[in-house]
Amino acid sequence: MLTRRPRRAARTPRLLAGLLLALTMGIAPAQASAAGGLGADDPLSCSDIIVIGGGGFGIGTDISYFACGVGSTAPGSACTFEPVTLIPLGFGLGGLLPGMPLPFLDTYLWFLATCPNNGQALLALPFGLSIVDGVIVSPWMLVEDLLQALTLPKPSVRFNPEINTATGVATLVNLPTWWWVENWAPELRVAAWGPVWVELTAGPLYSEWKPGNGRPAVRCDGPGISWQPDLDDDDPRACTYTYPRSSASSATDRYTATVTVTYGLSWEGSGGLSGTLPLVQTSSSVPIGVAERQALVISTRE
Repeated sequence: MLTRRPRRAARTPRLLAGLLLALTMGIAPAQASAAGGLGADDPLSCSDIIVIGGGGFGIGTDISYFACGVGSTAPGSACTFEPVTLIPLGFGLGGLLPGMPLPFLDTYLWFLATCPNNGQALLALPFGLSIVDGVIVSPWMLVEDLLQALTLPKPSVRFNPEINTATGVATLVNLPTWWWVENWAPELRVAAWGPVWVELTAGPLYSEWKPGNGRPAVRCDGPGISWQPDLDDDDPRACTYTYPRSSASSATDRYTATVTVTYGLSWEGSGGLSGTLPLVQTSSSVPIGVAERQALVISTRE
């Protein structure tokens, strides 16, 4: 279940001041630096909502009165919210009078909140936010919840040569060891609440083989491919690592290699919103021995 505590809009007074300044000057909020509006990489949140009190409502710009965020509660969740495009009676915006069109209808959704105490307020929500069952919600809030629950699969890894020895599966010294990730695929997560929705995509970008012998990891721009007799070791799709020495000197006669897959995260949601997020990684350990070829009287490739 999605849960979230109510958030207080620390930036709302600054946004309101910028909006009123923009109204007075006849420019859009995004053009008024004082508005502190959204940047291209600034996800919509509770702090981007503008609340304008009127008719003795007395809450001013205090968004914490209203429930904002999935699962949050506040006194304002009992209010009714009516979409409006004209300035209601009892409100004035920068010299605009009741009955006149509300400003910036191409970037904001306006709602008239009427609460049990008969107080009223105007709420301006940037496109992408909505009010569902008395709670303000944005796609970014759903993205945050998806991120908290996101678990990516560990790489399922194969390698070749893959030779059975007395101490377990091994590869061969001085021969390119091919590795490949079998579960290389994008992961999709979706969430919706009322008309607000998001799709979060985690796409694998590259893999790395850390050989476990103290040498640096080798990066491969892809999942690799399984070894085939008709493929060359320099095939551009292949992910390979060549062990220069056997693992006989290690305490267990084996190394513990690590394969790490790096994912890129992106999301898109209602209101035409989208964005990218920091890379994430997931890893698997691969126990592997490295045997000398002359000690084996078997085929070197299977």
